[in-house]
Amino acid sequence: MNMKSDLDIPRSWENAAGRILSNRWRKVLVIGGIDRGKSTFCRYLSEVILISGHEVSFVDADVGQKDVGPPSTITLSYPNLLNEFENIEPAAFYFVGSVTPEGHLLPMVVGTKKMVEISRAPFVIINTTGLIHQTGRILKGYKIELIRPDVIVAIEKSNELKSITNQYRNHRIIRIEPSGRAVRKDIEERRKRRETAFANYFEDHNEVELDIEQLLFQRSLLFSGKRIERENSVHSEITLS
Repeated sequence: MNMKSDLDIPRSWENAAGRILSNRWRKVLVIGGIDRGKSTFCRYLSEVILISGHEVSFVDADVGQKDVGPPSTITLSYPNLLNEFENIEPAAFYFVGSVTPEGHLLPMVVGTKKMVEISRAPFVIINTTGLIHQTGRILKGYKIELIRPDVIVAIEKSNELKSITNQYRNHRIIRIEPSGRAVRKDIEERRKRRETAFANYFEDHNEVELDIEQLLFQRSLLFSGKRIERENSVHSEITLS
């Protein structure tokens, strides 16, 4: 990972990273719309922190356009200077089960909070989805309230995050400009990127056979009812709820 030599880093990014590092602001929540350079800033900030001699963790809460781990999950990882984000193995997962936050706000917030809590690093960088209006605005608000970041980095054009930042102006907020090299990706490009991410993650994984009755299923009625026999069924039951 060598962001400084590969990109023309905006002065506002350098200033933001310098302030975060010098003030030891541990929990850094990065927000911004689609294709604003959130992932690029997270990588840059990670490199700055690592070069300074500190460990950093990365919570990837963008379930649709993942940098670390498979889509539909929130992951915790520990970046290093030797590997790109895509080649870093997640240290922990939280399964959301969807590539969009809509209809899954609770697991999105809970999963992000849990990954932040698990982190043992002195700095935690939290990336988020590009949804910033309506459902996205609500989601960002819940995350801010639950995670209580030490600083919010808002990457925006033309005050587009005002509906979020205005509500939380009592928090420490650093506003920076979008990446000059951020490229707009259409829906098809995003779909292909997800497919590639899934394929890469499962490429070297083997099929595992598990005893279904020895597994614990959370947020499910499975195994809570009365078992019945049904032809061509591995397991069937009648539940009360």
